[in-house]
Amino acid sequence: MLGLQEGDSVFNILGGGFIIMNPDGSGKMVQPNAQGPDVSALDKHPALRQKVEELEELHHDCRYESNFKPWVKKSKEVADVADQLEKLAKKLTDKGQKSGLLSTASDLCCRQAIALRSEEKHAESLEQAKKALELARGADDE
Repeated sequence: MLGLQEGDSVFNILGGGFIIMNPDGSGKMVQPNAQGPDVSALDKHPALRQKVEELEELHHDCRYESNFKPWVKKSKEVADVADQLEKLAKKLTDKGQKSGLLSTASDLCCRQAIALRSEEKHAESLEQAKKALELARGADDE
């Protein structure tokens, strides 16, 4: 059911849906009622959702190989996607959906900070970490 395997962890998302995290650190977001009223704001923007999913997959591939250079090369794209998510969140009144978008943006920035740190780009890493923290706070994401 839904691709769950032994050892997976499941986390509920505010506003509907959940995240399945695999023991190897990979994961995916599941919106079981994607056609109903609980459609996430990201589901309404398929091109943006695709960019987020591509970046998440790239991060997983880089992490698996312990080589973050391909992720670091996407710095501009990561910043652009995070900005788009933040702008979309500002337009929403639904707190759960707003929180979900800001959490996703925060996660991307956090991953970027990790990749930059691994490539010894410490100043850029710190800036991304600060951005990730700011977005997480905006989402009330502990």
